[in-house]
Amino acid sequence: MATKISFDYSGIDSRDGKYKKVMHVSGDECAFILGKGGRTKYKVAAVADVELTMDKDEITIEGKQRVNVERAIKYVQCLNIQRMGKSVKIEQDLDHNNDMTALDIPQE
Repeated sequence: MATKISFDYSGIDSRDGKYKKVMHVSGDECAFILGKGGRTKYKVAAVADVELTMDKDEITIEGKQRVNVERAIKYVQCLNIQRMGKSVKIEQDLDHNNDMTALDIPQE
């Protein structure tokens, strides 16, 4: 069964032409987002075009555009749900999900 989520974009600060969000997470969540050799962290930062810094219990996301920070938040939240062994169901919201394509897959 897929977990239906809504993304929390609250708490994004804007200063000096940059947007910043600090996400408080568990150590296990932080380690999962970091990934082996930092590869998952690098991939999230690259596709969202943000800088990710991590501490033992928080992830800081900084970007030049708010939409990029929102994408990184979405990716981190989805990864953490998958970490728990659940699948993710994302509602089509063209305002925030224009970075993905939705396909209807017929089921038997």
